[in-house]
Amino acid sequence: FFVDHHSPFLVEPLAYLRKRRRERASEIAAKLKAIGIAIELPERGGGASIGRPHIAAALLEAGHVGSRQEAFERFIGVDCPGYVPSPRLLPHEAFEMIMRAGGVPVLAHPHTFDDETMIGVYAKQGLCGLESDYAAYDEKTKRRWRKIAERLGLLTTGGSDFHGLARPDRRLGSVRFDSGVLERLRAKRRAV
Repeated sequence: FFVDHHSPFLVEPLAYLRKRRRERASEIAAKLKAIGIAIELPERGGGASIGRPHIAAALLEAGHVGSRQEAFERFIGVDCPGYVPSPRLLPHEAFEMIMRAGGVPVLAHPHTFDDETMIGVYAKQGLCGLESDYAAYDEKTKRRWRKIAERLGLLTTGGSDFHGLARPDRRLGSVRFDSGVLERLRAKRRAV
């Protein structure tokens, strides 16, 4: 929340990661070519990142697979012949980058991570909140994440997981949350 998108503390590391992701895509394409699977790497304009979903689409378009899922299962998933690990920030590096850019780091979709011990470690490293009210959560799940956040001294947030046309089932603003959370988040911001 509140990240200055023009901050050099954000822009420069993200530019490096995008460059590394483009290099990774070329490495994946080379590994696929070595086993006789030629694809045309998609062009991504405006500095946009390229990832395995784009390569899966290229494999589908070239007729090498019948679905994107098959592309991951046969060629680009972990332990597959075209797999190359993704460049990543360590969580504490991401927290620091967000805070130096004037933001407040919050873990979205904690169910995908679901490791309370590590979330506690991350809270000590700079994580400030958890998305306790997520579009797909029932009340029991929301209560669980709120309790975990309270135990760890983290703020709670909510989100609809809106992704535009990519996720028409998720409507912007469909998850309501206490507006006081904005003031609590602002209070967590580091002066930059």
